[in-house]
Amino acid sequence: ETPSEVGESKDIPASFAVERPFPNPFNPSTTVSFTLARDAHVTAAVYSVTGQKAAVLVDSPLSAGRHSVVWNAAGMPSGVWFVRFSDGSVTKTVRAVLVK
Repeated sequence: ETPSEVGESKDIPASFAVERPFPNPFNPSTTVSFTLARDAHVTAAVYSVTGQKAAVLVDSPLSAGRHSVVWNAAGMPSGVWFVRFSDGSVTKTVRAVLVK
């Protein structure tokens, strides 16, 4: 069982960008969309406010374009979580709030 699903689109963006999770606040799952300007090995992980890694959502090579990842946080406690994305050269972090 994996905590996420990755979807993709073929539109090529100008830069690496990560959108805010939707919905946010959420229960029990949220979707985070991101765009890659080039093919890259992408990592995305969820961290608690204390910096502990709680889940790995993506750790694979992806093609340039728009992608989305779904985080199913069932079993996780309510609170603020940070989703950190990296394309190997740039790191971006977004905040997600789980409310049960």
